[in-house]
Amino acid sequence: MNTTKHGFSEKPHLTPQSITSNPAKVIPSTPASNQRGFVLLETLLALFLLSLALLTAAELWQASAAQDRKANLHLLVSRLAVSTLEEARAKPSLSAGTTIRDVASLLQTPMPITEASEIKPDPISGLTMLTLTYTWNEGGRSYVQTLSALHL
Repeated sequence: MNTTKHGFSEKPHLTPQSITSNPAKVIPSTPASNQRGFVLLETLLALFLLSLALLTAAELWQASAAQDRKANLHLLVSRLAVSTLEEARAKPSLSAGTTIRDVASLLQTPMPITEASEIKPDPISGLTMLTLTYTWNEGGRSYVQTLSALHL
């Protein structure tokens, strides 16, 4: 090796012949090894974000399905109430009183739904007031739906 006038050694110059003749002298570039770690970090971050998005979508789908089930049940109860009121209007007279029945089999639902019908005279109009009240429990909550109609 050659030394400079200050006592430092000079680095040998690499030529294409020296690289091909002795490949052990070639040092791998450090940016390539750093690039591999950066790609790994990007991949892990992308997998984390994807799993977070999928979990959020699954929760939203589950909440949407539960809300859809509740809305359908409210619709079925409303249709049954309208049908019961129409049957009562078809009768010439109604006797005062209260009746309770389980209507889950009519609605084909696994949960018990109770219909309470109350028939009483309306003092203001002189007609008969028919009030239907439906109650059921779902998911730890109690639901009540009430419909009323006047009858001649």
